[in-house]
Amino acid sequence: MSASSENTAEEILRRNGRSFNFARVFLKRAHGQRAARLYAFCRYIDDIADEASDVRQAKEALEQVRSQLAANLPPSPRVADFIKLAQDTNID
Repeated sequence: MSASSENTAEEILRRNGRSFNFARVFLKRAHGQRAARLYAFCRYIDDIADEASDVRQAKEALEQVRSQLAANLPPSPRVADFIKLAQDTNID
């Protein structure tokens, strides 16, 4: 993972997940970075659902993410980072 995507994930966690960000002080650095990346992906999914202009648009966007995860579509940078994280940490 590039430093810029790591910083982006950490910034997303600092900005949107203050209690999760605080909890990172109890983790080793590598685990904290992984937690930030996982949080950034979950926030991405949540934002798709919450910020869509209508239910149909949200469903289509979430279906695109599902297709990216299944390797039916090229992944966006956030999905690609999650796929790499999942591979590195044995997340199904």
